[in-house]
Amino acid sequence: MSGTSPVFVLLTDFGLADPYAGQLKAALFVHAPSVPILDLSHGVPPFAVPTGAFFLAASRRYYPKGAIFICVVDPGVGSFRDLVCITNANHTLLGPDNGLLALACRDMRREGPVSIHTLVPSSLPAANTFHGRDILAPIAASLASGSAIHAVGARPRKKIFTPPWAEPEHGSGEIICTVLHADRFGNCILNLPNEDELLLYPRLSLYIPKSGNSVALQEVTHYAELPASAAGILPGGQGFYEVAMANAPAAEHLDLAPGDACHIRGDLWGQV
Repeated sequence: MSGTSPVFVLLTDFGLADPYAGQLKAALFVHAPSVPILDLSHGVPPFAVPTGAFFLAASRRYYPKGAIFICVVDPGVGSFRDLVCITNANHTLLGPDNGLLALACRDMRREGPVSIHTLVPSSLPAANTFHGRDILAPIAASLASGSAIHAVGARPRKKIFTPPWAEPEHGSGEIICTVLHADRFGNCILNLPNEDELLLYPRLSLYIPKSGNSVALQEVTHYAELPASAAGILPGGQGFYEVAMANAPAAEHLDLAPGDACHIRGDLWGQV
């Protein structure tokens, strides 16, 4: 990514009440004081890797070429999981290999060649519980200064961990999805990209295994198309299909939460 000006972009589940986000920024500033630091979000719910993966995949395209993303939603910090670096001609991602980078990596592969490396911690002191501050920040700073990835102690690898929720499952007459995120309006964002086709049936329903309930599902293009109390599905503004209700929180009414499975079913199951 020569010829571009680097910028650091932070995605974490740290919140803002504790000092963790500030310490991560301080570590970056100490090592690379001239590089701007932008916050994608520190509001990922604690340990919510699927939600963090969605935030990253939905947002990455809006950041400038040369951006270095430091991503820390890491329930397994200090354990056996690897830290990885994913790079293409546009962006660099740093984070744990726990599925957090999986959706963004899939999109980066569509843009062109991608290189993936396992990061090897340096000899600098590092807390077992704060790899973002003590390991990822110095590596990000080195990359921003122009260091090659192999110079920061990295080993090439072919792939990263891809969890089951990273892709919907297309079956006969149904698509099995996972809720990645429920936003503040109660819209449920699914792991079904907008470019995927919905089932070609005149009627759809949504089956929720957790509760055993099924509801009719209207295919619409915007929220206002939905009648009051009706559930619908539409291609969302974040690149993924959403289950929504008009002026009402679908997540609450349908009892859906991030990580829940839901089945979009076609007419062959009968009208709900």
